[in-house]
Amino acid sequence: MRSDANLGNRPSTGESASQLSHIAPRYFVALAHPGHARTQIPTADAVVANTATGRIIARVAVPKPYNAFVAVSGAEDDRTFVLAAQELTAQSARSQLNTSSATRFYQLRISTAGQPRAVLTALPLPVLPAGNFSEFGSIALSPDGTRLAVQLFAAEYRSPYGVRVYDVANGSYRTWILAHDDASASPSINSPSWVAGGKFLAILVYSNKPRGCTAGCVQLLDTTTSGGNVMAASRTIFRTAKLHRLVSWSTVLVTPDGSQTLIAGMAGKKLRSGIEEFYLPVVYDFSTPSGDVRWHFAGQSGQNLYPLWTSAKARFFVLTRPNADRIGSVSAAIYGPHGIFQVKLPAQTLNVAW
Repeated sequence: MRSDANLGNRPSTGESASQLSHIAPRYFVALAHPGHARTQIPTADAVVANTATGRIIARVAVPKPYNAFVAVSGAEDDRTFVLAAQELTAQSARSQLNTSSATRFYQLRISTAGQPRAVLTALPLPVLPAGNFSEFGSIALSPDGTRLAVQLFAAEYRSPYGVRVYDVANGSYRTWILAHDDASASPSINSPSWVAGGKFLAILVYSNKPRGCTAGCVQLLDTTTSGGNVMAASRTIFRTAKLHRLVSWSTVLVTPDGSQTLIAGMAGKKLRSGIEEFYLPVVYDFSTPSGDVRWHFAGQSGQNLYPLWTSAKARFFVLTRPNADRIGSVSAAIYGPHGIFQVKLPAQTLNVAW
């Protein structure tokens, strides 16, 4: 297993804009706060921009009655995105986890005929009732843009966590769950990521059954099954127990060809008092077929690292968010074959997708 240098010690020299245009998607969609950074409600519009230059192509407001886009995911064509919209309130914005708003899904299409522009359309998907999706939840659009995976939160005490896959064209769906008593963490299902072909979905699962997944496993879910128990419909491709290291995971990302998987989180240690302390952001790259770790590296204490996109030509984008989270704290970079290129994001960006 190869360990890369600490991210904070790496040189910031990187690709030129012209070089970057050959290895990265041309456009990204950022969820950016349009108002004053100190407002109690972190509302977010969608901002379409050019990856290489940072030039803003379009700004898309949230349709009423909603006031914030809370999640975004893109298809492989670099033109199709799906956004989740909610109505956030000052009270919910102050809470650590907001699931108090209904959630509606929209498609954003980037048209490149003539002057580039963005077109927002409501998808024919049922509106998710309040309590089923958090503003920190994850969605994943399949590479061909036809299916949408949504992380489901437990709507009530002792309700199961789950993942739901929608057919974008007609709104039909299948749901896989993990029973409350089988969950070893909250949320117990997180970070869906598609494998090319749109059949298999990688997800992070914390389950007491089997015991080897109590500290977290990456499961490969067969989405052609009819729904039901998530562990029964999937196979394990990575166990945290293999690392012999205490890590709290946040993100899973599969490479387009399905050969590698990236998993990111915070490493830490158990104190004498029994309290677990997490302080070091880490990213591991492992072989999807074998589960063997290929390499890993660590960031700087006080950051979080989130793999957002990857390809055969470049490693991935990383979104960093300081632990003392505040509006305007997000940054992104692409790790290409010749170095690191910082991506210019719109001011007060809360989230971003390629």
